[in-house]
Amino acid sequence: MYSPQKAANVAGVSRKTIMNAIQAEKLNGYNNNRNRWMIKEEDLRAWMDARKVISVSSSTTDTLTYNSSIKDHEITTLQTELKASRDAIAERDAKIVDLRIEGAELSAELKASRNTIAERDATIGDLKTDRSGWTALAERKSVDTQKSMIVVQQAQRLTEQALRAAEVSRKAETLAKRTFWQRLFGRS
Repeated sequence: MYSPQKAANVAGVSRKTIMNAIQAEKLNGYNNNRNRWMIKEEDLRAWMDARKVISVSSSTTDTLTYNSSIKDHEITTLQTELKASRDAIAERDAKIVDLRIEGAELSAELKASRNTIAERDATIGDLKTDRSGWTALAERKSVDTQKSMIVVQQAQRLTEQALRAAEVSRKAETLAKRTFWQRLFGRS
């Protein structure tokens, strides 16, 4: 689809010539939704071919043939450039798709890493809580152990005192059982 200006450039004529041909109904054209004239490529080619037949003079025909061969060469060159551009665009689009896929993969990896970090942070928090509990328990056990040690020491002292008291009591009993003469002369 060509605008009148583009059609004029392709045909090698002015825009006014294109508009005159449309108004004379020698060239098919139609208004689009924006009320602008549009010309189909095949209609333009048919009109251009009809114009070449009308030329009568041989010098004009030679000129047209020369111009036609130049235009054919230009068209071939433009088609080659167009193909190269389309190939470059296709390559660029493939790269864009690859980058989007890679970006999606990286986003998924980032999300997984964030989840792993969150899980590890939760585990670290749990471990800190456990550590605090174990520390408090160890402190209580330490206090309990110290108290137990004191109780054991007191029990040992009391036991020693009880043993000494029992020894003294036994000696007193033994002394009490001896007779006056035994006590006097020291015989058992």
